[in-house]
This record gives sequence, C-alpha cells and structure tokens, in this order.
Amino acid sequence: MRGNGFKTGVFKIPRKTRLLKGDLDIAPLIDCVFLLLIFFMLTSTFVKPAGIRVNLPRTVTADLLTEGKFVIVITGEDIVYYRDKAVSIEKLKQLLQKEKERTKGVLIKAD
Repeated sequence: MRGNGFKTGVFKIPRKTRLLKGDLDIAPLIDCVFLLLIFFMLTSTFVKPAGIRVNLPRTVTADLLTEGKFVIVITGEDIVYYRDKAVSIEKLKQLLQKEKERTKGVLIKAD
C-alpha cells in the first residue's frame, strides 16, 4: 500500500449522479373526471314540470300577466282543466259564476 490508502492498480471511477425529472401522467386524472361525470349524470334526477301538457302557439309579443285571472286549459281532446283539475262545462260555468267578482279576467290556453 502506498501512502494514499489505495491499492496500486485500482482507481476510483467518478460516477455521475443523474437527476430524474418526474413526469406527470394525467391519464388517471382524466379517467377519474369521466367517472365522476358519468356518476353524477346517472344519479341526478330528471324532473318533469308538473301540470298539463299543452302545445301553445308561439308569439312575438310579451307574455300576458296571469295575476288575478282565471286560467282555463282546453286540450286537443276537448278536456277542460281549471286549476289543474278536469271539469265539465257545467261545472266550469258554476265556478266562473262564483268567482267573477274576485277576478279581473279569464285566460284560456287551448291546444
């Protein structure tokens, strides 16, 4: 051995340390987002508005104010509705006679 503490003929090879850069893989994130989207779409409730389905004509003018007015709906099958209940013509006449002092008018929605 020589004075430096190494055997003769043996030398130390310097090693380079490489810094590894981390890659961010977003494929699992995209999978999770799509799974959450599908989950919320399937578990959400689709609520239909309550009432009677009538195909009303479209207008360009402003909507009429229905405040303080009777709303009578007549469907294509000639069924008359007053306050979301089917009534006969005779019953409708009686209801209109009772309420004529309290209302400002009648709004008829017909199909």
